[in-house]
Amino acid sequence: MNKCKDIEQEWKYESKNVPIKYKNVYEIIGNMPIDINTICRRAELPIQDVSEQLTMLELNEYIRALPGDMFVKV
Repeated sequence: MNKCKDIEQEWKYESKNVPIKYKNVYEIIGNMPIDINTICRRAELPIQDVSEQLTMLELNEYIRALPGDMFVKV
């Protein structure tokens, strides 16, 4: 089977487990670190909402917090 298709299917499966409430913020975050201010701008949400969602995503091990308010997918 095509390796790209396998990876794509695996990623789709993982992202389906993310609760809908957090999916928008989760999809903004990638494998490269991104800061909270950029996430807020892209999500068009206030920092309080983004901070709450990031906390929940981190507690459920979907993302990892890095120094400097940066985040990456796990």
